[in-house]
Amino acid sequence: MRHFAVAVAAFAIVGLLAAPASEGATRRATDSEAGVRFTLDGRVLTVRLLRGAPAGVRRELFGELIRATCGTSFAFTQAVKVRKTRLWPRDRRTVRYRFRRNISQRAKWCLIEHPRGGDVAFASFAR
Repeated sequence: MRHFAVAVAAFAIVGLLAAPASEGATRRATDSEAGVRFTLDGRVLTVRLLRGAPAGVRRELFGELIRATCGTSFAFTQAVKVRKTRLWPRDRRTVRYRFRRNISQRAKWCLIEHPRGGDVAFASFAR
């Protein structure tokens, strides 16, 4: 009986260790006009500038502080939003943003904004 109790306890510990820390989802969408692909995977948003992206979009991103925002509703005043600003290195096509919070299960959209205002690219995950 004692061995059975030890085995059950070991199974419980292994089960707790194997459980995901937080449920996440992977969302993908592309702003084809801007040539930008968004991939939200848990708390990490990867923004990739596609090869055919217009030169103007590249100029808006490269070497600039770019804000990424994702939200859970198209009613922007009611949405839960996560934001992060970071430098987009010159000549780098991919930048990752790590948010403080994981909204990937409910995320409806993401966008990147230029520091002087104005959206550079927008993607909707709604189907």
